[in-house]
Amino acid sequence: MTITEAELLEALQQALREAKEHPGEDEQAAGALTVSELADELGWYPEKVRRRLKQLKAQGLLESIKVHREAIDGSSRVSPAYRFVGELG
Repeated sequence: MTITEAELLEALQQALREAKEHPGEDEQAAGALTVSELADELGWYPEKVRRRLKQLKAQGLLESIKVHREAIDGSSRVSPAYRFVGELG
């Protein structure tokens, strides 16, 4: 089965939409996911997610924000996360 670029971008957009519908504790970060979270959600490698995010950011469809996430050791760290600010045409 061949998956088109448009289908991949739609899958990414859907994952970000779903995050927006289920905000976490940080209201400022509602609807934003990190590369790692997107990779887990989509079953993609992080580098593939980064490439797609770059495409969407270049189209003015994403914003990048800083969010607090818990690290494996339990400490809190600031990570870049992404959310949609527009719709695919």
